[in-house]
Amino acid sequence: MTRLAAFFLVLLALALGMDRSLGLYDEGVILTGAMRAAAGDVPHAGFYTNYGPGVFYPIAILFRLFGETVWVERLYDTAIRAGIVMMAYALVAGVAPRRIAVAVAAASFLWVLGIGFYGYPLFPVTLLALLAAALIQPALVGDAAARRLFFAGAVVALAALTRYDVGFVLFIGLGVSLAAAKQWRAVAMYIVGTAVLFLGAVAVYASFAPLGPFWHDIFLFSIPNYAPMRSLPFPGLQEIRREPENIAVYTTIVTCIALVALLATDRRGFAARSRAHWLALTFTVLATLFYMKGLVRVSPIHLMSSIFASLIALGAIAHVGWIRGGGPRVAVAILALAAAIPALQSTASAVVERAARHRFGFTLLSLKCLTPPEMFDRVGCFMVDSDRLQAYAAVARNTAPGERVFVGLGRHDKIHVNDVLSYFAMGRMPATRWHHFDSGLQTSEPIQREMVRELESLKVRFVILETTWDHIAEPNGSGISSDVRVLDDYLRARYRAVAQFGEVYVLERSAP
Repeated sequence: MTRLAAFFLVLLALALGMDRSLGLYDEGVILTGAMRAAAGDVPHAGFYTNYGPGVFYPIAILFRLFGETVWVERLYDTAIRAGIVMMAYALVAGVAPRRIAVAVAAASFLWVLGIGFYGYPLFPVTLLALLAAALIQPALVGDAAARRLFFAGAVVALAALTRYDVGFVLFIGLGVSLAAAKQWRAVAMYIVGTAVLFLGAVAVYASFAPLGPFWHDIFLFSIPNYAPMRSLPFPGLQEIRREPENIAVYTTIVTCIALVALLATDRRGFAARSRAHWLALTFTVLATLFYMKGLVRVSPIHLMSSIFASLIALGAIAHVGWIRGGGPRVAVAILALAAAIPALQSTASAVVERAARHRFGFTLLSLKCLTPPEMFDRVGCFMVDSDRLQAYAAVARNTAPGERVFVGLGRHDKIHVNDVLSYFAMGRMPATRWHHFDSGLQTSEPIQREMVRELESLKVRFVILETTWDHIAEPNGSGISSDVRVLDDYLRARYRAVAQFGEVYVLERSAP
């Protein structure tokens, strides 16, 4: 079977096993952001985001080509996941027996099948990281082709334009690997490739959009506020019992430590400039750096890049450790088991949950679809709960396609998450630059006053509010009220409820 055929087989399997439920927040951020980018709104300058333009523009281009539907975004995401599986196989197959490469690819497949979070930017960044790491591998054993190193840097720049933080960590990690091999010309060409594409993209962006909003979104707000407002502790025994795949947050770092020990005790490999050792070193460094980056919200999805990197590092060193026998062989066996269990658990839990949910909803083999006609072309038969669907339909029926709406919460002095999917589902553009809510931002008085000005200047007729998350309080700053109620007071004074669907309310602008 050719690798291209294998790619399409993996793609088909992921599509068939896909969760049909839509993500209101994380997936909604991507869908609505891409919709705004396709309509001409520039990330940062046109709407607030803590992601780079590389998240939105690829999907926006696909929207322009094939229409604004969930299927476009899902198939794009699925192709990226299949690419991760195939890249994991190709990297390990280059230095280890095929059976080990197949095992690493299988573990990667289980993770991308079971983890959900469709459209999440960590997946394209991970694929770019694997590609960039593959490009630098020949340089680690002496083949420092300038063009390949330049392209590796360019790929890292693409990763940085997608997720600024992960791109920076990736840049450091691959640079460390090249420096460890003492390939200084390769390091220089790698830095040039990164700088040319990244700074070129910044120059193009600055030619038609101000850099002030970017500086605000990333440096003034996100960097100082992300950890205090979003941090989560390591999962304890109770969380692991409830979601056993959470054990991965521990096994990943244990795997990294053990790999460092295996590498450090086999000095012959580095003396011989073994490709397997250099691949293991590269991905152990990346797994460690990605892990440190993911320590704010400690969960498998936020550590996914580290998990994939540790799987590849384990595959690279497994053959060497097994040949050595004795303790290294036992260590490899234990690490392989530790890496496999969370992947199997994640997939098993996801399959059971999706089977139960899809039994009463849509599957590829079912004709049942609950999506209202007003948004069928956009949402298709993907699943959103009925209360929200009814609220979306009510607003869509009473507004024109070009009319802007606002979707908020029952209270804006404390924010957990918000329904960002709603704008895309209705096909209605947000009335405010601040449609993606983050605690510490829309809970502040200056931003709430700006939102009020936007709503008032556009004379927004319809608003959707919901109270689902009003009383959820994580153990971080997002669970603390800011005591700012400027936006809530405005909505209460200028709008009246005209429909209620469970915890979702539709409001219409009332006469002055």
